[in-house]
Amino acid sequence: MGRRQRRKAPSVELIRNKRGEAEYFLSKLKQHHDLQQRPEKPPQCEFSYNLNAFLNAARCMGKMIAGKRPNWWGYLGTADRVLHNRIWNMRDETVYEGHTETMVQTNEVPVRPSHHPEGFPFDQSQFGGVTTYAHTHAINLGGKEHDLVELCSQYLEILIRELQSIEARRHRQRNTEPPLETDSRRPLRRRTRLVGSTSPPPAWRSMRSRSSR
Repeated sequence: MGRRQRRKAPSVELIRNKRGEAEYFLSKLKQHHDLQQRPEKPPQCEFSYNLNAFLNAARCMGKMIAGKRPNWWGYLGTADRVLHNRIWNMRDETVYEGHTETMVQTNEVPVRPSHHPEGFPFDQSQFGGVTTYAHTHAINLGGKEHDLVELCSQYLEILIRELQSIEARRHRQRNTEPPLETDSRRPLRRRTRLVGSTSPPPAWRSMRSRSSR
């Protein structure tokens, strides 16, 4: 077998596209989180679908950034590096084990006044307000429980910061590129010949006539 060719580093434009993909699925996770304050809630499986998609997009974006700045996560602070490792491990769990474990927390929350439809179960709190039960997902990080959607948002901010650093470096390189070297002492000479003519231009003929004398 031949030697495996080294992959070309991805362009900044491709990394931006992957950022848009991660932002899209993060917005779906946030939407699922906000809809928990309504009596009619989205299926819990939708959270898992969007979480898997976000983890894959974030991991891919991180790999593409590594093509521009190898081992960029090694330069992160302690807290950011711990979050980075956790997110990447969760992505591996979804790919190789089919799922990743989260802690589902159930809390009683007030229902928004504009969402009191009839026929949906909700409770009357001791203060007379209408309440429902919200289900949120959390994971253990650094010995503490953290809201998973918030952690995903924090990790995407880390990736965006790294991408902006790459963009700034590319901008500086473009602005500091030296101009093309030219020799001002030797003017550029261009010779032209009329199409269809076999004789040299008049200036050449005069030079030849003087030299032949």
